[in-house]
Amino acid sequence: MLNYVNKTLVAKECRFLKNNALLYSMAGLCAISVNFIPGQVASFISSVLVITVFMVFYSHISIKSVITEKKEKNDLFLMTLPVSTQQLFFSKMVVNWAFFLLLWLLFVGVISAVVMTSNRIPSMVLSSYILIFSLLIAGYSVVFSVGMIMASEGWAIVALVLSNVVTTVVINLMSNNPEITGSFGLGTFSEIGFIFPSWAPIFMGSMCTVALLMASITVIVGLRRKEFF
Repeated sequence: MLNYVNKTLVAKECRFLKNNALLYSMAGLCAISVNFIPGQVASFISSVLVITVFMVFYSHISIKSVITEKKEKNDLFLMTLPVSTQQLFFSKMVVNWAFFLLLWLLFVGVISAVVMTSNRIPSMVLSSYILIFSLLIAGYSVVFSVGMIMASEGWAIVALVLSNVVTTVVINLMSNNPEITGSFGLGTFSEIGFIFPSWAPIFMGSMCTVALLMASITVIVGLRRKEFF
């Protein structure tokens, strides 16, 4: 069970990030609602907006939780409290991952509900979203882990730029994959159910593996860290 200090640190991190999470969740839901406008153009715009909002969200909270706090000298105050480096480190890690997963589940859940109840949106749209959001789990894990491990704005920005470039390239490759492009005309979810390309399990498993690896490295570094910043 978390002791009082740990609970206080977690509560402090939640207060630090909750307004950002609320803002991005509202922006994401507005982007998803564009799907209710008939036409492929509206669906395309919605997908671009949702993915962009989510990428900006996890980039923002990753930088804010580590780099912004360092620049604002909040660490000087925290170090006057009976708080260990590990307590501070892991409170940030737990809260950041919690906010990320909450918005991930919110967006995927709402998108799933929209596609599954629609009589015009192809079932492959849902499969594509799930694949892309699996990719974003790996993207977030890299950005956040580098920020936590290096505690450097320069390295965090490098990780952010490289991660977003790779993510964009992979999304473009997936969108042009023959198994995906050839499945959009097969029918809606109510007609054919879930339909995934043959490589989906390996891809999703690889993304989860990357995330677990980065999280594990971050935990190891946190256990050995003498000073947080």
